[in-house]
Amino acid sequence: MGVVTEIARRWSTRGLRSALRNVAAEAQIMRRHRAGLRDARKFGEARGLRIQLGSGGQPKPGWVNVDLTADADLQLDLRERLPFRDDAAAIVYAEHVLEHLVYPGEVRHLLSEVHRILEPGGVVKLVVPDAGRALEAYGLRERDFFAARRVRSYLTEEPPTPMHIINYIFRQDGQHRYAYDEETLAQVLQLAGFVNARPRPFDPEIDSERRRGVNSLYMEAEKPTSARSPAPSPPSPC
Repeated sequence: MGVVTEIARRWSTRGLRSALRNVAAEAQIMRRHRAGLRDARKFGEARGLRIQLGSGGQPKPGWVNVDLTADADLQLDLRERLPFRDDAAAIVYAEHVLEHLVYPGEVRHLLSEVHRILEPGGVVKLVVPDAGRALEAYGLRERDFFAARRVRSYLTEEPPTPMHIINYIFRQDGQHRYAYDEETLAQVLQLAGFVNARPRPFDPEIDSERRRGVNSLYMEAEKPTSARSPAPSPPSPC
């Protein structure tokens, strides 16, 4: 195996090897998503669901927990159509999920799906890294803000400067795809057809204690109760 690996490295590029790893990862995601679609049939006629998107190893009792992790109720790719009927959910929750999707395509697609499956008057509650607060702290040179932030181990030779931490908040070693502040996330929700987009306080009933006070922005909005206020049709996901 060592000889094969060495030959592959010699006759390929980093870019090609990275692309092949991505193809393999996407194939695995597709298999899990297809299995999740089959499992979702049991919710075919359900109403009043509480759905957590991106449960991330923290499933909520009494909720339908959706993620690609083994402990999720449904293993689904959030870039695809959600397998729930229209108006099936009373609340949809996602904590530190939206920033992992490409804006505008993937984000607009997911929010259009959330709008579709929510009942009229249903609530979407989101948590994302607060990029606006991080930039404010950087501009004001708030050293205490950055001293309290952790950066994962890819910085092995240098202590993290405030700009290193800004990069981590925005990119998280390539995992984050977009950054939000209150104004931007409210606008994104409104463009998806939601109303009353606004910040909300930390809710110990649903929000993770481990993220409390760690530069998180808490937002919520509602699906209009009027049938005359449909969500706009989004572009196809990227």
